[in-house]
Amino acid sequence: MFRWLTELKHRAKLYNQLTGRVNMSYYDEVPPETYRHVNMAVCNHTRFICQSILTTLISKYTKKSLIEVAIEKNYHHYLHQLLRKQQTVIDDNKLCLAIRNNNLVAVRLLIKQLDGSNVLSSSTAYSEAVKYNRNHLLLELFDSKIEPNTADHDGLTACHYAINSGNLHLVKLLLTHRDINPNSRDCHGDTPCHWAIRHNRNDMLKLLINHPLTDVNVRNRQGINLAHQAITDKRDECLTSLLDHPMIDINAVDMEKRSLTHVAVQNNCVDSLKTILQYQGLDLSLVDHDNLTPCHWAMLNEYDSILKLLREYTQVKSHRYGYSISAGNQAEAAG
Repeated sequence: MFRWLTELKHRAKLYNQLTGRVNMSYYDEVPPETYRHVNMAVCNHTRFICQSILTTLISKYTKKSLIEVAIEKNYHHYLHQLLRKQQTVIDDNKLCLAIRNNNLVAVRLLIKQLDGSNVLSSSTAYSEAVKYNRNHLLLELFDSKIEPNTADHDGLTACHYAINSGNLHLVKLLLTHRDINPNSRDCHGDTPCHWAIRHNRNDMLKLLINHPLTDVNVRNRQGINLAHQAITDKRDECLTSLLDHPMIDINAVDMEKRSLTHVAVQNNCVDSLKTILQYQGLDLSLVDHDNLTPCHWAMLNEYDSILKLLREYTQVKSHRYGYSISAGNQAEAAG
């Protein structure tokens, strides 16, 4: 009785698989012997034959490859046989499909195939694992020869997607990879650090800038470095983290020769300016492409609170170190 019920369950499952994935209008084209083979496979519990026939049918009528169907349906035995064929071509899409379907066995089989054949030199598999939050599959990729810094069609790498996801654990995990590049750029030249600042994720920014390979003075294609962006986006916590870094250039300028102080003054960012003025080595005499200092811009825009901060700063610096802003430049700006 138990065997009979089990066989009925297998038949019902097989029928649901066929009718759910294959258009019924195509059944007239399927040879009658195919159904006999399927029924024999189910009755005899021959998993491989059943998977092989089902995969072939679904592939024929959904225009998908045999490997893609085997991955989606979790037909691991048949997938293993397909991958053993030397003529089987593995591409990035199949590995990403296995990751999207959370198919651990398929990922392992495909990685083994790729590592052995070296057919695929780069893959967006890391980005796919991050986008779908597949931490366990990400660890499987760590042990492979697949490049972790490959950008997808949007120019985004796994690090960019990890920042965008807001998942701190994913960022930590990626930064432990021996070949990870924290300075990878998207199509706009923005690094993961730029993304962390834009999304106001200071905890992730700290992780990134503490990586030994991270360039804290990197600029994107618009010439905007990390500190400049932190000021423009009013990310004061991120700005503090950057200015605390020993390799930061406090007097870095952008493509318009604007220093950090220029940007803070022009955007009337009082809090950012207060933060900048706390750090040593700051040069307020730098001029931009208009030959104007930050003090000039403060007077031209009548930013009284900023002018007060700058004057207090120069008075302290003058008292301690003999530092001052050119009085002639101030008078010119005021006029």
